[in-house]
Amino acid sequence: MNKMLWSVVCAGILAVPAVGRAAPVTGSFTFVGQEDVQVGVDYVNFGEFPDIFNTPIGDIQFLTGTGTFAGIGGTFGTIQDIVGIVPGTDVMVTDFIVAEARPELDFTLTQVAPGVFGSGQCFAPPAAGQTCTPPVPVGSPFNLINDSASSFGVTMRVLGYVTNELGEVSTFTGNFSSQRTDIPYQAALGAIADDEIGFFRSSYSADFAFTPQQVPVPEPASMVLMGLALSGMAVVIRRRK
Repeated sequence: MNKMLWSVVCAGILAVPAVGRAAPVTGSFTFVGQEDVQVGVDYVNFGEFPDIFNTPIGDIQFLTGTGTFAGIGGTFGTIQDIVGIVPGTDVMVTDFIVAEARPELDFTLTQVAPGVFGSGQCFAPPAAGQTCTPPVPVGSPFNLINDSASSFGVTMRVLGYVTNELGEVSTFTGNFSSQRTDIPYQAALGAIADDEIGFFRSSYSADFAFTPQQVPVPEPASMVLMGLALSGMAVVIRRRK
């Protein structure tokens, strides 16, 4: 490479600024279900009874939002039911959440996290402080805690990603929670195990937090300057020929 060609290449490279980084979805939001959630052995139904209404989604109302979701409070959307998903395994459920206020965003569920408690206290006499992740053969995503002998809370965590209209990606962690002040979790588990009932029903809420995946994206000015450098190289090569 002669001196003229080398000088053109160096000038082009030095003129290109550092690679820009995209700014995908950021922030968080919270929502509540407009219908009670119904939990069975292998499903979480966020809407009406599936065997009666055959609806695979539930309606939600957003309460608060930050970052990309600032101002989303008071708007509505939908969430897909979780059916037959083994906790801890990779899945791909597209349109997991649809936000009416942000229809350009695509939410994809990739995993339902397994519960973190053991099953030793699941069927013990109710008492405050007991914890339980039900002993389901394929694993359970639920974390149950007795606040007292007659009240409990339950949580579930999901993972996934959201893509905006530019193809930029952010991962999310969603935490669902529900509270009952009238029964311990042993009663809820008994209802699910009952052949005649087969499910537990309660109101619920969720909070989702988003973490941008910083993928290098050339800025327009950088691309122009790189193009000029390559053009300069082409001119030098033609002159040499």
